[in-house]
Amino acid sequence: MMKVFSQGDTLISNEAALDPVDVSSVNINDTAFITFSLAYADLKEGLTLDGQPLPAEETGLGIGDYWTIVYTAVMEDGRKVVNNATTVIAVSNKYAGYYQCVGYFTHPNPASSRAIDREKFLSPSARPRV
Repeated sequence: MMKVFSQGDTLISNEAALDPVDVSSVNINDTAFITFSLAYADLKEGLTLDGQPLPAEETGLGIGDYWTIVYTAVMEDGRKVVNNATTVIAVSNKYAGYYQCVGYFTHPNPASSRAIDREKFLSPSARPRV
């Protein structure tokens, strides 16, 4: 697995390896679901941004910054198979999450008002960089 950190759309870190995950016992004829956990220390290790290490504490990061993790399987004979799936881990805040939205949606035409009762995900907006 390889990781890279992005600050907005323009400033991108170097690429660094994450600890490997052993999948040698996985059946090649079936889908395998592998779980692993990462702490901030794991995510920032080995990465530099504009020549500087990432902040010591995650509170020094900006909302909207993110890591991208790319998965590569290394076969017994050394061949590498890149998985097209990636995982993105975004910097957020305590308010991000699912909320139940209840109320009424009113269009400028009052006859088109309707009730709303649905779950929605609240994503924080990135703060402007100074």
